[in-house]
Amino acid sequence: MNILQMASNMKRNGPAMVVFDLAHGLAELGHTVYIAAGYGELVQDINHPNIHFVHIPIDRLQGNKVNRICTYTINGVSTYIQLERLIQKIGIEIINSHQPISNLYAKALSKRMRIPFVTTSHNVYSKGFLTNTYVSGDHVIACSDKVYEHSIKYFHVPAERITCIRNGINPARLKPMQPISYPGKFVIGTLAGLRRQKALDKLIHAFGVFHKMVPNSLLIIAGEGEEEENLKSLTKGLEIEQDVKFLGFRNNVSDVLCGLNVFALSSEYEGLPISMLEAMALRIPVVVTSVGGIPWVIKNEVNGLLCDYGDTEQMANCFYTLYQNRILAKDIAEAGYCSVMAEFSYKKMAENYELIYKKLVM
Repeated sequence: MNILQMASNMKRNGPAMVVFDLAHGLAELGHTVYIAAGYGELVQDINHPNIHFVHIPIDRLQGNKVNRICTYTINGVSTYIQLERLIQKIGIEIINSHQPISNLYAKALSKRMRIPFVTTSHNVYSKGFLTNTYVSGDHVIACSDKVYEHSIKYFHVPAERITCIRNGINPARLKPMQPISYPGKFVIGTLAGLRRQKALDKLIHAFGVFHKMVPNSLLIIAGEGEEEENLKSLTKGLEIEQDVKFLGFRNNVSDVLCGLNVFALSSEYEGLPISMLEAMALRIPVVVTSVGGIPWVIKNEVNGLLCDYGDTEQMANCFYTLYQNRILAKDIAEAGYCSVMAEFSYKKMAENYELIYKKLVM
C-alpha cells in the first residue's frame, strides 16, 4: 500500500514523533510511506528504504502580517499542486494527516482525488475552526481513551467513524550520544514545549517545595517556547534559579532523559505524551498529572506516580517519596518499561493503523 502521512513539520514534537515511528512501523510491514511535512530534525533520522520525505512549506512564519499572508497564499497553492502531483505519480491509496493545516490540505485532496482520508487526534481540544479539522477525516484515530471519549461527546463523532489507537514508540531510537549528567545531584526533569498547556510554573513551584527538603536537587527543563522568560522570572522569584536549568531545545532527547532520577509532567491537559513513554522506555520513574490519556497508562504506585493537576504540594511529595525510597523508584521504573514494551510499541501501533487503512481502501 502507498501511504501518505502529513504533518506540519518533522521537529521533535509529539505528532511528528508519532508520524516518524508510525512510518517506520508501516514500512516494516511492507508498505511504502511518504511523509509530507515541513523540515525538522527527524528528517535526518529516517532510515528505511520504504520511507520517503517530501518537503512542503507549511511551517508557521514570523514577521510582517501582510508578508506572511502573501507567503502563506503562495506556499498554499504550490503545496496543493505539489501534493496533487505526488498522489497521481505515486498512486497514493490513503492519506493520514496529524495536524490542523495539513488536515485542511488532506481534506481537499481527498475529495478531489477520491482517496480515503484519516485524521489522528493527538489531544483533548476545544471546538474551533482549526481544532475541528482533527475529526474531519473519513475515519478518526484517537491517540488515547480520553481523546476517544472527548471526540464522541464534544465533537459528536459517530462511534463507527472513530477508533482508539494508543501511541507507540520505538525504543531502538532512544540511544544516548552525549548523556548529560549532574554528579551528586538528585535530578528531576522534563521535556516539553514551554507553553501554558504544560503548566511548567506548577512544576517549578513543586520543585521549590521539594528543594527545601532536598537541597542537593536539580530541575532540568528541556524545550523552547513563549513562556521561557516568565518561567525564568519565576525561578528568580522563588530564589531557586541556580538549581533550575533551562537547556533549550535538544536534538537527542535520550541525552537529557538518561541524566534524570525522575521524569515529571505537570500538564493541564494531554493526549498521550510521547515524552512520558520515552522516559518509561529508558527505565526512568515518572511523576505525572492525572489528565487526558495519562491515567489509562499510569497505574499509581505501580508504573508511575499520579498527582492532581495544580497540586504542587502533592507533586513535591511524590518527588520526595522516590528520593527516599529508591527500591520503590526502581520497581516503578521497571514496571514502566514493561508497560511500554507490552502495550505501547510502534509495531503494535502500526498494525492497528494498518487495519483501519485496509478497511477504508477496500
